[in-house]
Amino acid sequence: MDGQQGHQNLGVVVDFLRSVYAAGDARQLAVEVEHFVRNALPARCRDRRTLSNFGRSLEAALEHEMLSGLSIDDASAALSLASARESQTRQGSLEAILETGAALLDACVGAHVSGATLRICVDAIRDAAHALGEHALNVGALKRCRELEAAGSPASLLFSVQGKPLWCNAALGQLLFRRELEHETVQRHAQELAVEVLQNYWRSGFTRGMHPERSRYIDATGLHLTAQLLNSGESPLETVVRVTASEARRKTMLSPRELQVALLLAQCESYKDVADRADVSLDTIRTYVRRIYRKLAVNSRFALKQRLAHDGLGQDSDSQAPTVRG
Repeated sequence: MDGQQGHQNLGVVVDFLRSVYAAGDARQLAVEVEHFVRNALPARCRDRRTLSNFGRSLEAALEHEMLSGLSIDDASAALSLASARESQTRQGSLEAILETGAALLDACVGAHVSGATLRICVDAIRDAAHALGEHALNVGALKRCRELEAAGSPASLLFSVQGKPLWCNAALGQLLFRRELEHETVQRHAQELAVEVLQNYWRSGFTRGMHPERSRYIDATGLHLTAQLLNSGESPLETVVRVTASEARRKTMLSPRELQVALLLAQCESYKDVADRADVSLDTIRTYVRRIYRKLAVNSRFALKQRLAHDGLGQDSDSQAPTVRG
């Protein structure tokens, strides 16, 4: 009799795991677990409110588990520092909620299966949640890539919520080819910028509707990069970061040397400070100032700062001042 009962329990577990791995999202996965507990309880033990609360709590825990299961690569390792403690809490939360369901089974005399049956499935449920997270991530990223291609996105790269490169459009390829730039170099700078945006997003607790941006002029490439968080839905898994590239030097019509001096002019207190930083004479700086003002159609340092900011070349608080050598 015990052997027959054990065989029946094994069949129940197998059927349950099949339904777990067939779930399409966190809600469906939570429903499958809730139904498993509900069907294992005799009718007299089925409290609708208790089971409903169990299902809602489980769905929230599974959504957190989907996020915490995403692997963070070396390029965005800084994210793991902020999220490690949260991941542990989320993992414990899933176990605690599943233990609640197991306790319901243990507490009911006549339950068709014991709480141990659910406990042995905890790892499988977690693995299913992680797989759902990866799937949702890939689907969301693919959707965004198609949307941006259809909209004729400017020269852009796309990064996932893990900080991994997803997509590079033809416009960026043409820009890099025309300027004889290495794709790997530009992607590395773009990825660094994307990770900064993701850090804020992770640390904010995936605040819905939050769209942080980061911009930086990359002197080594002569490009201005702007990273923006794109959220196409309510879940952080649907989030990607787009980094657009523009030809900053061509836009300002300044030579590389003039641009460096212009950036110093926007930062330093006086022409003398600029001359000291550039390691050139004060007269040379005055000559540069006349050229820069003429090319940019400005007549003051305030107007120069405004023009540089308009062209996306203003030095933000995170970037370092350029170094000019004579």
